[in-house]
Amino acid sequence: VLALVLPAPLDERSQMLTFQLSFLTDACPATRFLSAPVVYPNGTLAFKAAESEGWSCELGLLLKDDGGLASGGVDKSELQTFVLEVLYLNSAPSFTVSLPIVTVLEREAPVQTVVLPNFLTEIRM
Repeated sequence: VLALVLPAPLDERSQMLTFQLSFLTDACPATRFLSAPVVYPNGTLAFKAAESEGWSCELGLLLKDDGGLASGGVDKSELQTFVLEVLYLNSAPSFTVSLPIVTVLEREAPVQTVVLPNFLTEIRM
């Protein structure tokens, strides 16, 4: 959250400020969100991610005023970038059984330890 957002100098205080948020990579389609990211005037970032296996994407943020470019004016900040990362939190654990049928000969079972490397794969917490 930003502590204070004011245009400068004092004669520009009547200008309205807006944040402009943009996706900098194609790895962040709109389907990743139930509600798209937005930055409010007080600097709060808000969004609601869709359920998924986790992802990350890079975003860009500009602060723009409505003063225009007349008389050599500058109406936007430099682009600031950040990475939005959604992790696997609150997902059920899962795994894949790589060998769905395990066969052991009856006469060997009591005398031999059966070791099956990689019996389970894609283990996720």
